[in-house]
Amino acid sequence: MMMPFGLHGAAATFQRLMNQVLSPDNSYAIAYIDDIVIYSANWEEHLWHLANVLRALGEAGLTANPDKCHLGQQGVTYLGYTVSWGKLRLLVNKVEALKNYPTLTTKRQVWQFLGLAGYY
Repeated sequence: MMMPFGLHGAAATFQRLMNQVLSPDNSYAIAYIDDIVIYSANWEEHLWHLANVLRALGEAGLTANPDKCHLGQQGVTYLGYTVSWGKLRLLVNKVEALKNYPTLTTKRQVWQFLGLAGYY
C-alpha cells in the first residue's frame, strides 16, 4: 500500500481507513499506518487469517506490495519491540542506548531524553 506524501492529515486518514477495512479481523490483525501485523496460534489458523485480511484489502480496492510482505514469521520487530510467542520485549540496543545516554547539558536535551525514556 502506498499513500501520497505531503498531504495534510494523510496519515491519520489512511489509519482510519485501515481500521475500518480491518475491523472484521481486529481479533488477529492490527494496522499502524501502512503496516499490518497478523498474529495466529498456528499455521493453519494463520493461513485463514491471512486470506481474510487479503480479501478485505481487495474488497476495499487496496493492494499489498509482495516485495515488502514478510509471511509466516514466528517473531517480528515492530515499532521498537520484538513480538514473538505472545510476548512483547524491548529491543536490547534501545535499552543500551538509554543506559549509555550522554550527559545532558541543555533543557532541550532533557526533554528529548524524557520523551525517549517515556516511550520505553
